[in-house]
Amino acid sequence: TRGSRVSFYASGLGSVSPAIEAGLPGGTDVLNRTVQTPQVFFDRFPASVVFSGLAPGIPGRYWVTVLVPAGVSSATNVSVSMTIGGFTSNRVTISVR
Repeated sequence: TRGSRVSFYASGLGSVSPAIEAGLPGGTDVLNRTVQTPQVFFDRFPASVVFSGLAPGIPGRYWVTVLVPAGVSSATNVSVSMTIGGFTSNRVTISVR
């Protein structure tokens, strides 16, 4: 739903703070946030990133939470992509109400 939070997992988002050894899961007491904040787009609309960091308890996975932009149209095939450190992810599609 527009304006709601959406979370997804990713890989390869780079360094985190506080730093942690590669391959270890994110902490549960202290969140390991990415040093760079990704940009996430729903079609051409930028989403507000609420959190970007290592997923607590899951080795090698990042967890990203964003707010679905209010301007995006309702559809069953809204394109979502992410850019960080000059690299752009593959596009995926989700339903938006």
